[in-house]
Amino acid sequence: GQYSVKGWTIESSRLEDEMMGVKVTVELGRDLYSILMITYLPTIVMNLINQATNYSKNNYDLVMTVNITCMMVLASIYISVSSSLPVTAAMKVIDYWLLFNLVYPAMVIIVNIFLQVNDPNYK
Repeated sequence: GQYSVKGWTIESSRLEDEMMGVKVTVELGRDLYSILMITYLPTIVMNLINQATNYSKNNYDLVMTVNITCMMVLASIYISVSSSLPVTAAMKVIDYWLLFNLVYPAMVIIVNIFLQVNDPNYK
């Protein structure tokens, strides 16, 4: 279900020990639309929501609540995507994307805490 057959060929070929054989080549591909809809679109929307909360005036509780909720949703997306990928020791590009999307709300929270501490009007 993860791959679709893009093309295939069957041809006769000579093997190493001078015997004749059949060589079958199957070209597999992944559907990029489903990857975009399952991974990239939700993470972009979550970061847009994170960024939008920064424009609320002196409403630090809203910023914290929304960003922590977004971090939980992004963590669940990260877990579901990483569990569906092949297990390798190397980091994949999708891992970097998902980790960036987890770090971004944390940075927004840290910056807003700094702003809150330095706000003379905060009660």
